[in-house]
Amino acid sequence: MKKVLSLFMACALALSLFACGNGQQGNETSSGSHSASASSAGEASTSQGEDYQLTAPVTVKASSQEVGTACYQYISAMANVWTDALPSGSLVDILVTSPGALGAPYILASGGCDLILSNSVPAHLAITSGYEEYQAVDNVVALAGGIGKDFMIVVFTQDFVDRTGYTTLEDVIADQYPIRIATKSAGSNGLLTAECVLGCLGVTFDALISWGGEWTPTNATGYADMLKDNKADCIICHIGAGQAQMTELCMTTDIFFPQLNEETLEKMCQEYGFDYITMGAGTFNGQDADIVTVGTQQVILVRDDMADEVAYTLTKALCENTDKLIAAVATMKDFDPTVSWKESLCGVPVHPGALAYYEQAGLTA
Repeated sequence: MKKVLSLFMACALALSLFACGNGQQGNETSSGSHSASASSAGEASTSQGEDYQLTAPVTVKASSQEVGTACYQYISAMANVWTDALPSGSLVDILVTSPGALGAPYILASGGCDLILSNSVPAHLAITSGYEEYQAVDNVVALAGGIGKDFMIVVFTQDFVDRTGYTTLEDVIADQYPIRIATKSAGSNGLLTAECVLGCLGVTFDALISWGGEWTPTNATGYADMLKDNKADCIICHIGAGQAQMTELCMTTDIFFPQLNEETLEKMCQEYGFDYITMGAGTFNGQDADIVTVGTQQVILVRDDMADEVAYTLTKALCENTDKLIAAVATMKDFDPTVSWKESLCGVPVHPGALAYYEQAGLTA
């Protein structure tokens, strides 16, 4: 799996750097000048450490996962409020180059973008222990955490339940039944979550394959199609309510929602740093009861060399336009600026410019 992750990350970084270069070329004005980058704010000024007014346009390269994911929905909504808040001529350039939450901090740290979404658990891994062969980085900070309300989801097809009689993942694993599982690909928080839950059950994907099971890493569209086409029995992922692919899957295919037992959930929290979260009844079509699960919430990451004025302006726009964000993405109703600065939600320290806004707005009191 390490070789797969290495190849995936290398390709994602190359694509990201290519897209960023093209994006900057596209930002040239009619006079031949360029907007300032997010890490060099141009003629920004400060007054007694409290005035973070931007006076020149900036370009912020924001990396997202593919269209249709919760990540893309969040980035698009935030890009709109950021564009309105930045000086005239500024650009928030959305690059569909993120490898997912697990790989996101490394793309950001290496300069592939100025801003990216990750989740608190993989963000914390990135600055502490690293992940597999990827060493920890020291230049990743946050603007805000607690974006959205994401959670681990485990689903079976109803056909699988009817054929086998299994209604829990724990029983499937205990009996070593050759189940066919689809997940997100290497570099994603979805795959990390799947590895964690299997780890809590004492197995790996290699073990599952050894007893005749199947594991297919793919993207959100791919795993939804696999269940619809009866090429997989189960999805394990980490998503937000309203994710387009899961919503469509539940509208077109009979899905069963197994409840993980308390021991499994407790291990997810204690051993891997997840938090309990309830997926309310009706979150997806066919889900008639609450599902108690776990999650790690999304966080907006930037590098520590982002200009204080840019970080301040982006954070201010985010926190003062929650109504617009909720109108665009309903799950952003859970974003709370009074706690979004806390490292427990971010997984990493908050950028000094962002913290200056939180302090001046009285949100840290």
